[in-house]
Amino acid sequence: MKILRKDFPMPITLLLHLICAMLLLVVSILIIFARTNKRLKVLVTVNRALYLVLFVTGGLLAFDAFPHHWFLATLKIILAIALVGGLEVLAAYKAQIKVSWRLLILILVLFVAVFAVGFLLHFGV
Repeated sequence: MKILRKDFPMPITLLLHLICAMLLLVVSILIIFARTNKRLKVLVTVNRALYLVLFVTGGLLAFDAFPHHWFLATLKIILAIALVGGLEVLAAYKAQIKVSWRLLILILVLFVAVFAVGFLLHFGV
């Protein structure tokens, strides 16, 4: 059963989700290299706005995918929440100039996992 209308433009939602995910990756890299706290605050605000868009579009996509691939949809939601938590920790540590390699590797692994599960959900298994 589809929750969305039949004429709902799912490819547009998917495209918006992918564009915002790529922007989140770029802004997160910029956070790592931010030199001033003023720039860091602006980048964290942009990151948080992207979280909102990604959660809304991801929710719409998850409603469509959940009946067919409930495990992958749930896994992606959990990984996405963990990624947001990791990015918030990164921003807090960056404000104190204490970013560790372990945190950067964890965030990289989470990014790759979220992208991989997302592509598995869209292209099927």
